[in-house]
Amino acid sequence: MELIAFRPEHAAQIQLQPGQAYMKELIDDEYCQSLLEAGPAYTLVEDGKVLAVGGISIIWEGRGLMWSLISDSLHGGQFVRMHKIVVRFLELQNLRRIEITVDHEWATAHRWAKLLGFKHEAYLPKFAPNGLDADQYVRLQ
Repeated sequence: MELIAFRPEHAAQIQLQPGQAYMKELIDDEYCQSLLEAGPAYTLVEDGKVLAVGGISIIWEGRGLMWSLISDSLHGGQFVRMHKIVVRFLELQNLRRIEITVDHEWATAHRWAKLLGFKHEAYLPKFAPNGLDADQYVRLQ
């Protein structure tokens, strides 16, 4: 498993996990380019296959919004290794506040946010691009 610099074409190579499948229609060149320009971003690959992309969009100095797109093919052992990489990435950020939003109904995403050190901050009705409810988590450093 290797972490490399994110390139916009990486996002289109991911068969998204079910909880993120609605994002597929949003992933175009313009969107991916905006992710690249917004802040640090990386791609996780193994055997030439893109397993995940993610990063932090800097809102303003000291505040960022973490994002990720994760492959449906990522399995248990790979997830554990990815989790350790993401924890280390978060620890290295020079930000006072990092936010993440997750689908309100997606228990796995809530669990992972908490394992990453995020605390629940708000319920966001009709927040997601598909109109579904979301929750915001925050990690203060």
